[in-house]
Amino acid sequence: MERFLFKTILLIIATGIEICHWLFLGIDHLFFPSFRNMPVEKALFITGMPRTGSSYFFNALLADSERFTAMKLWEILFAPSIIQKKLLLGIRKMDRRFGNRLYKKWVRIEQKIFKEVGAIHPLSLLQAEEDEFLFLHRGKSASFLFLFPRSRSVLRLVEFDESLPLQKKSSLMRYYRKCIQRHLYVFGKDRQYLAKSASHTPRLLSLKETFPDCHLVYLYRSPMQVIPSTLNLFRFNFRTFHSRCTVTDIKDITFQLADRWYSYPLLLLKDYGPDFLYIVRFDEMTGNIRHAIENMYRSFQFHPGEAYLLYLERVSKEIPVSPNRYSLSEFSLSESEIRESYQDVMLAYDEQEIFCS
Repeated sequence: MERFLFKTILLIIATGIEICHWLFLGIDHLFFPSFRNMPVEKALFITGMPRTGSSYFFNALLADSERFTAMKLWEILFAPSIIQKKLLLGIRKMDRRFGNRLYKKWVRIEQKIFKEVGAIHPLSLLQAEEDEFLFLHRGKSASFLFLFPRSRSVLRLVEFDESLPLQKKSSLMRYYRKCIQRHLYVFGKDRQYLAKSASHTPRLLSLKETFPDCHLVYLYRSPMQVIPSTLNLFRFNFRTFHSRCTVTDIKDITFQLADRWYSYPLLLLKDYGPDFLYIVRFDEMTGNIRHAIENMYRSFQFHPGEAYLLYLERVSKEIPVSPNRYSLSEFSLSESEIRESYQDVMLAYDEQEIFCS
């Protein structure tokens, strides 16, 4: 009953919010029609399995503010339209004149709301976040997996390129492009769009077809570290959304997703060559973030500014260390089982490292 009430209330609230969103998205075409001509040039999409250090890498790139712009969570969830963005920006501007009263109050509220989530992944409406949540407004986000873990239509989203009908893929990617154009229209007409989301991994080919000059980055971390961390993340998410999932269900879903999201990039590299996808390894990134980003910039023919290089030099001395340690025993799983399941994958990515060096 608790689960049913939770999902019913969530559905009612979400429906009201979405009606408002789509009304404003339609009005954009009347008041700001030129946004449709906004070019999306050399966008950079960070993909990979969950728990691969994507937030660390994403934030390090976003510090190159002269080059990149990205959506914050408030914009993704509550202001996908241009009118909504301008309205909330106007409220924020007015709040500054009155001593940031609303801002300070929200920060205190947010610390309480996201306290539990923050132990796994720091979350704030005021920070840049995964733009995968834009697809919530179309009812086609892979995030729905945690609400409807047995839904076939949701499970197809984790194999986006391979499982969705062409018409559906095209419709969703056109919508996504327009969302990015709206963001650039307000925040970054002279900058490159930056996004990160594990859920972009199954749509790598669709991203390249929608944004032909984009750069695709895949963060690789060994399954030996990713699987235990992802199992615990998914368990937390299923509990948060009151989904009835056993330990076996969580394990099966995690392995199903990992099977595809580790192997699909390798298939694309085989079909399209090494220029299709740039691989960043977790050890390289966490060992020396400046070295990792400079190598990537060189490959993409980006030229970092002096101020950004100084920033990278500073953060390179701050090695990120996760305090979390996860046990596999509660999932009736062992390290040897993970190693056996993903031995070929780990070998394939090791070979990619040799090929690219």
